[in-house]
Amino acid sequence: MAQETSREIIIGIPGLWPTRSDLIKSVATQTDGLMLAGRLLFNQKTNQGFQADIYEHNPALYEAFSAAGMGQIPEQDLETIAKHTYTLYLIGPGGTADLAQEMMEVAAQLLNVGGLAVKVETAGVAHRKEAWQYFASHQSLFLCDAYTAYIGTKESYYSCGMHNLGLRDASVSADIEMKDALPLLKTFLRYTAVERPALEEGHTFSVDAQSPRYRLIHQECTAYPSDDPFYNPLDCGISRG
Repeated sequence: MAQETSREIIIGIPGLWPTRSDLIKSVATQTDGLMLAGRLLFNQKTNQGFQADIYEHNPALYEAFSAAGMGQIPEQDLETIAKHTYTLYLIGPGGTADLAQEMMEVAAQLLNVGGLAVKVETAGVAHRKEAWQYFASHQSLFLCDAYTAYIGTKESYYSCGMHNLGLRDASVSADIEMKDALPLLKTFLRYTAVERPALEEGHTFSVDAQSPRYRLIHQECTAYPSDDPFYNPLDCGISRG
């Protein structure tokens, strides 16, 4: 079950900057080594450059963050997001934990200079400011929490976004109750992100010694077409052992 993917990470950060110039000045004077020039955001500490696209107010952001926040962004925060003046979209290379980590840290700095929240456009998940900063401060431990959404259908529960880290997403059949499926998926993905095990078809996994044992099955991603930003060429099914 080899792991290989190198796709872009796209992160949207709305803010209440009065003007575009105020946004650029805030980045230059209040961050630790970031510089915004034209469509380039440059991290002078790591010599890494990112594409940076700045868009004016978008009335659809309230609904977008409400849906992608999956109930974790308070209404007060959503109302503030609805008043945003600009959104900075940060675009950079993904596909490894190190690249995802640097993107997370850069986004955290942008939150410190006027950003309101984060939406990972390549996963369909949004986080309030405090949650993203918590993830960033704990480095690799919460990478999959930052970059992964969880979706339920009549047929299955599955994750979306682990390709940002160069890792497999996972799914379980809907015959496993959601109260069990979500902890199973989250625990499995955290395990793969932190421990980086060599996974093979037929390997087994359980949340703990007292929990049911499940078997891993290699499968192709069928939830999204290959040109979709949510598509992960690496996918893993988890079935009852």
